[in-house]
Amino acid sequence: MMFFRRHAQKTIPTHNSIVAAPIPITLDKIKIAEDELESAENELSTTPTALSPIEKTVTFSNEIDSTIPTITITSTTEHLSVKHPGLLRLFDSTLCTVSIVISYLFSTKEPMVQEFLGRKLFDYPNDELDFYLPQLINMYIHIPSISNVIHNYITIRSKAPKLAPVREFMTALINIGKKLPHVPTKEKKTQNLISEMKRMNMNLPARVWIPFYKFPHHVVRIAYTESTVLNSRDRAPYIVYIEIVLCDNIFASPLPIKQNESKLRSTRSEENLTDHIINHQPTSVSGAIGSYLNCETQSLDSELIDSYRSFINSEDADIWSTSDEVTADDQQQSQSQSQLQLQLQLQSVSRRNGLIGYRSNHTMNINPETQSIRSTESHLSQQEIMPSEIRKRLTEVKTTGPILFDRDPDDPSAATLKEPWDKKEQRIRQASPYGHLRNWRLVAAIVKCGDDLRHELLAYQFMVRLKEIWANEHVPVFVRPINILVLSNNSGLIEPILNAVSLHQIKKNSKLSLRNYFLREFGTERSEEFLTAVKNFVQSCAAYSIVCYLLQVKDRHNGNILLDDEGHVIHIDFGYMLSATPKNLGFESSPFKITQEFVDIMGGLQSDMYSYYKILILRGLLAARKHMDKLMPIVEIMQHGSQLNCFSKGNVTLGLRERFHLNMTDEQLEFNVEKMVESSLNSLTTRVYDTFQYYTNGISK
Repeated sequence: MMFFRRHAQKTIPTHNSIVAAPIPITLDKIKIAEDELESAENELSTTPTALSPIEKTVTFSNEIDSTIPTITITSTTEHLSVKHPGLLRLFDSTLCTVSIVISYLFSTKEPMVQEFLGRKLFDYPNDELDFYLPQLINMYIHIPSISNVIHNYITIRSKAPKLAPVREFMTALINIGKKLPHVPTKEKKTQNLISEMKRMNMNLPARVWIPFYKFPHHVVRIAYTESTVLNSRDRAPYIVYIEIVLCDNIFASPLPIKQNESKLRSTRSEENLTDHIINHQPTSVSGAIGSYLNCETQSLDSELIDSYRSFINSEDADIWSTSDEVTADDQQQSQSQSQLQLQLQLQSVSRRNGLIGYRSNHTMNINPETQSIRSTESHLSQQEIMPSEIRKRLTEVKTTGPILFDRDPDDPSAATLKEPWDKKEQRIRQASPYGHLRNWRLVAAIVKCGDDLRHELLAYQFMVRLKEIWANEHVPVFVRPINILVLSNNSGLIEPILNAVSLHQIKKNSKLSLRNYFLREFGTERSEEFLTAVKNFVQSCAAYSIVCYLLQVKDRHNGNILLDDEGHVIHIDFGYMLSATPKNLGFESSPFKITQEFVDIMGGLQSDMYSYYKILILRGLLAARKHMDKLMPIVEIMQHGSQLNCFSKGNVTLGLRERFHLNMTDEQLEFNVEKMVESSLNSLTTRVYDTFQYYTNGISK
């Protein structure tokens, strides 16, 4: 802006020349001219202009630092138009994606082409290039010729001010994770973790954020009593639940005023108190209160409010305390006696008001679910119903939510992770001093120390591209890439999977086989919910079978495989892949993990869903092979000069390329898929490895 204004001032005539001018220029016109110049400057900074064959102007807009000036660089477009006209047409076309630029930048040895591509990086949005940031940094460090041409881009993108607070916030989280392994038991680890998180709240709200959540936000509070140490033998990863408020601009938007948690109890209104009891008490109590309030003949009287107050203020029902020390499971177990007393009080009030004889589906003495079933049975006895209608009604009758896990001192995270996210979010918001804010949200992060998350980041990049390929090729498989923030070579943050628990936690807490667990969670075999869950299970199994085969992912015990509330299988922990194996033994030899229990969920070896599973693997591999050029550079670039364990043995990229089976016809690949599935299902090493994990780490097999 200042450049344009200085230029305008130089071209404005002096006062003497204004007198002789045929058209007088007033101060108002000068102001209009300046405004037009300023508008033109803004237009130039946002609207791309045609590039001359000799010179290319690159405008770089950084979301964090908007003060970076526009730079002008002499390009080699004329040289490329003579020596490589085909490449120039490709690079200037809309088909030239970031993936193509990164791939050519790495593979070409032509200096002029490298220079052109180094400048072309400025043409793409920051978010698209941030995906390939590990590859760019690796080339910048290990390949001098490429380092020279991308130096300007790396330098400009590194000029990000105002990051000190978020760095301190991340450092504090990591330092806590480094202390926890030295605490003897998991229960004490969790206690120490809660204390540390509570101490961090003293510095919040602050202008800090969680980087892998892309929407702008400020951290206002940590729900410290929800923090839990996760299941690990030698380390102490933990999950933390963070309260945030959405904002327009991280650096410009004002922070919320710090709230005093000790005043939270006294600020709750009687209306909010009533809503909380109705929504958050177990079914027996909330049903009673709800039925009373739904009676059209009576309104809530003062005596019932007094009953609420006496229950809430009792020592047994401290549910409004900001300490959040009692979870939903603990409340259900430890407050049953107080809840019964409350129910008796409510019934007493109802009798005195003549409401005990009120007969409907909302009556206190009748369970709504039981009443619905009785109604259905009565109706069925009077007339014939088609099987499809029965099936539909059975689905509608099933109103119970997922069964929660009991708290286990040896694995405190199981109960925490099993709680549905919407219930957890609602419960934490009710107890938060910031919960009244309209832009309040709850997010979560897993903090890991002692693990190299660069493997995880590489797997994440690979799966993101696979997911895009399968979506574009209309292959109905499911994969869930997990966001990773690498903070060092042995620490970082991981995005947790919501509403998901590991197969180990399922087996340990439910004492059921996976198929019986599906029946318990999703209903009978012919219910819509069960059939949908099985379809989701098959589609996700197929996707992760392909991922595990292409990347040679190992350490596939039941602690590293999750199951979400929709039936999807989700693999986590990609620390051992490509050439890296646990203890460098290379014990797991199967292409991927598929067990008899998985097949039982599908319906058996002769079922349609099992055949569908193999068809999806074939279709997924064919689509991946078709777009192999989008996947290979992700691994090839990172192998160059890398010290990662996954690149320590042999030619990793050659092995990856061979697993795409470019030399096979579709029929040959189909036969190969059949063999891989059969060998994985009957793999002795998979069964032995699961047994080994069971006896050494206590992980259910």
